[in-house]
Amino acid sequence: MKPKVSIIIPTYNRAHYIGESVDSILAQTFKDYEIIVVDDGSTDNTREVLKKYGGKVQYVYQNNAGPPAAMNTGVRKAKGEYYLILGDDDALMPDMVERQVEVLDKNPDAAFVCSGIHFVDADGEIYKTSRDGRARERSFKSLLFDNFVWHLTALVRRSVSEEMGHFDETLLTTHDHDLWIRMAIKYRFEYTDLPLAKFRRHPGNYSKTLGLHLKDHLAILNKPVVRERLTFLEWAKFRAVNYYRFAMFYARTGQCFKASCCYWTAVLNHPFVGAYFWTHETEKMRFSLPYRVLKPYLMPFYYSLKTPVLMYLDLFAEKNEKEFENGSAIQKDNLV
Repeated sequence: MKPKVSIIIPTYNRAHYIGESVDSILAQTFKDYEIIVVDDGSTDNTREVLKKYGGKVQYVYQNNAGPPAAMNTGVRKAKGEYYLILGDDDALMPDMVERQVEVLDKNPDAAFVCSGIHFVDADGEIYKTSRDGRARERSFKSLLFDNFVWHLTALVRRSVSEEMGHFDETLLTTHDHDLWIRMAIKYRFEYTDLPLAKFRRHPGNYSKTLGLHLKDHLAILNKPVVRERLTFLEWAKFRAVNYYRFAMFYARTGQCFKASCCYWTAVLNHPFVGAYFWTHETEKMRFSLPYRVLKPYLMPFYYSLKTPVLMYLDLFAEKNEKEFENGSAIQKDNLV
């Protein structure tokens, strides 16, 4: 007998976390499911960790091919009417599957349902909860503006996913966002205003792949299925929004030159892109709109000045570190 839901865990070298993910599935109040773990070429003891679950987990091993390929392998193996992709270091709240199944059963024209989320640290402790009001718009263009769908909260109707071609394996960072957009072009989706999953955040991981994220976001905008549904001005606006957002990401991670370049590119695509962002410093400003519009023009100058200063400080710190190391070596020689 086919299960109602297939829960897929793509994994790579997360043996120390994956047990928590599987346990959160086994603790679900909804029981008509299958668990499929796709091991994308792990070199740690993932296989041994999963052996204790016996027949409760379907283990599939493949040579390393990347996250979207592992997800597609799991979806192709799935037998359920609905499927869910769970991160190998994330977890579900006990009633998550039951609530999401109920929503899709009541809305047969919906492609998927998503929800709010808890953010947890490396130890699994909740430090923040997100309920994204933008999801209430439930439209193709609202999704294109920003990805507010956390993949581990999304229960997907498998027939719709198959129609749309599942996950694009050429996109290494935004494959989930791409699928939500393609489904939302033709189908509606639902949102549950409850935090139904736990997303484990790893500090610093995202900053290492910012360039790849930006490249993949722009690739989605250039897909014919998206371009043909936007006017040129709308397309330019969404490009500008992406560059503006990544300018802020680069700035937060101290990459000032890249931040400056992204701000300039944003205003070249859309002169008033700043109007779409409500920055925290404008909350008590009477004339916040002019400031928001002008900010992306001012920031490149600020970061252009800041870049050489930071480069000098980095060189100064590196020089001091080398002098310290040399001094320590001399002290050791004197001790000898």
